[in-house]
Amino acid sequence: MTFSSKFVPALFLLVPLWSNAQDHVHRDGKPVDTAPITITINPESRVSVVLSGRLPDPTPCGVLTIIPIKIINQSFSTLQLEASLIDDSSFSNITIDFHPASLKGIPEESRSLGIKLSHPGPIDVTLSFGARYVAHDLGGRDRIHFMMRCLSPN
Repeated sequence: MTFSSKFVPALFLLVPLWSNAQDHVHRDGKPVDTAPITITINPESRVSVVLSGRLPDPTPCGVLTIIPIKIINQSFSTLQLEASLIDDSSFSNITIDFHPASLKGIPEESRSLGIKLSHPGPIDVTLSFGARYVAHDLGGRDRIHFMMRCLSPN
């Protein structure tokens, strides 16, 4: 069986996608330990965020859960990165601890996000990440949504 020459360019387009997907798996088939949240700042300084790993195990209610964040800075900017809760924290019983600090302008850096839940049971968490003085992403890619819970102090 032979391939037509019109299909060859399509194969070359798939190879980079496959190789990028394989970067997240070790040779033994186990997943690579990655930060639970990855923020990407594109060359236009627009912010997008995805879940990229496993969230930490639940902590006791009232204790800060620390979530590592990986930042990929494609714009090499030194903008101030901020995080905010989408829902009112007084109704959702969530407080966050993310100190807005200027980026270093390097391609990759790490930060951490603290989330404190005050009541046991599953809680819906929606966060928005952005850079000060930069328009938010119109497609909602600057938001992340996940479920968390804390352990009752028994």
